[in-house]
Amino acid sequence: MKLYLHQKQIENRIHELAHEVNDAHCLDDSPFVMVGILNGGFMVFSEFVKHLNIHVECDFIRAKSYKGKKQSKIEITKDIECDIDNKHVFLIDDFADSGKTIQHLIADLDFKGARTISVVTVFKRKASPRLILPVDGIHYNGFEVDEEWLVGYGLDDENGYYRNLSNVYSI
Repeated sequence: MKLYLHQKQIENRIHELAHEVNDAHCLDDSPFVMVGILNGGFMVFSEFVKHLNIHVECDFIRAKSYKGKKQSKIEITKDIECDIDNKHVFLIDDFADSGKTIQHLIADLDFKGARTISVVTVFKRKASPRLILPVDGIHYNGFEVDEEWLVGYGLDDENGYYRNLSNVYSI
């Protein structure tokens, strides 16, 4: 494994993303729901929401789309529990790779009546297609990466290990 990004670099970028959201919504008293995508997004979610100055509800969704390093059928194995009708929803995840899982979740949340849907990711592949968001949705992204397989800070290997590492490594 080779060090790719230090924890402090990642957390500084997450703080910047949270401040962008704060600035964009500081005068908006509409309801906000932050939805962490499990399993990979748990560390990003925790770091992100604690730096928000807006009032938020927190919930989680779990979607599986990988078996090892191969992408397979997308299935929601844990759905959100809060009502998102007419609320601003932010999906928070570690990585936008092909974008298929996030697009699937966006469609699901849009169907459930979200007022707006935005996405927060720490990593996005340079070669991945642009996310298609409903009107007024924004993709807040920390870093663009090439084709490296990254682990740590919520990212795992094909066996589900290394999510607990504080730094991000390429393998």
